[in-house]
Amino acid sequence: MSVPMSEELYEALKGIRESFLDDLVTHINEMENYCRYLDDPNNAMTAVAGLRGVVHKISGIAGSVGFPQLGDEAGRLDLAFGQILKAPYDPAKINEIRAPLEAFLDHLEDAFDEKLLPSGGGQPQT
Repeated sequence: MSVPMSEELYEALKGIRESFLDDLVTHINEMENYCRYLDDPNNAMTAVAGLRGVVHKISGIAGSVGFPQLGDEAGRLDLAFGQILKAPYDPAKINEIRAPLEAFLDHLEDAFDEKLLPSGGGQPQT
């Protein structure tokens, strides 16, 4: 059973969702920048820590603004990055996260593209 949403609550959530979508470009650019350093033994762990920080932010809000799959993916990456950071630099471990990381970046870009398309639904229930 769905609980009707007030116009005020709907507008607040809509604003948070729009802010999340606006921030995606920044997050995507940050992550792509960190990815450039994953093959550099001197900077890879710093890059992993940076990537973890970005995905942690995304995992905290994505589900609440209508992107539960992004939130789940970000959470899994957050855990994977955390495991990598617990050990010395290991290029094999970093290579293991490349495919899920690339898929996540693709999904972020898809979510941003959705923002650019007009949506026909999502009206508040009264």
